[in-house]
Amino acid sequence: MSVQITPDLLTFNAPYTQEQKVIDLTIANNSEETIAFKVKTTTPQKYCVKPNSAVLQAKSSQVVQIVYLGNDNDLLQAHDPKIPYVCKDKFLVQTLPCPYEFEDIHKGWSSLESEFKGLLEAKKIRVKFDFEEITESKSITKEKFTAEKLNSIPESVTKPAEKAVEAVSPQVTETEEQEKEDIVKEIIEEKTAEDEEKKKEEADEVAETVISEQKVQSGPDFIAIFAVVAVIAAAIWAYKNID
Repeated sequence: MSVQITPDLLTFNAPYTQEQKVIDLTIANNSEETIAFKVKTTTPQKYCVKPNSAVLQAKSSQVVQIVYLGNDNDLLQAHDPKIPYVCKDKFLVQTLPCPYEFEDIHKGWSSLESEFKGLLEAKKIRVKFDFEEITESKSITKEKFTAEKLNSIPESVTKPAEKAVEAVSPQVTETEEQEKEDIVKEIIEEKTAEDEEKKKEEADEVAETVISEQKVQSGPDFIAIFAVVAVIAAAIWAYKNID
């Protein structure tokens, strides 16, 4: 199979105020045989794929719409554009030979996958949320540049290189760091409170044990004293009777 899938990176551009954003993904079948394709994503709750599967005749192509549903708009709007935003969302495009006719390729995909498992081809496509527009708007005013001049800005300025995104490691904001510290502090306080409560319970148990032992030990002493008193009383009674 000779299949070309473009682009390699799905880039959504700021501002993130719209409910939906759409990017076209083109799948071209350059081979002499009919193929079928299927598009998957790691985060299906955030995207809609139209169509997510189809049959492509030889030397034909299909435009697939990747629709971002705006789930993370609040997070994206609150993000500082100076800090690189790392997106872990990915798409996977799979292709298989399809010598048969299917009314619904989505239902027939499993049978094709079983028969042509060794010929399955797949391509991973990453997702990027670009904040360049927000950064540029802070330094460029409408009074200084017209729309034509904005369009004349080199592509290298308006669209950061993909390699730069790949090299960036996830950043932890100060807010996230503070939240982690608060969580650790709460865990330590809860652990300390549990230890103190446990120590108190152990002390109460020891005190109860000591009191119980004292009661047990005082029992025979009381009986002995009572016996001595009884003997003395009997002796006095006997002495009076003799007189």
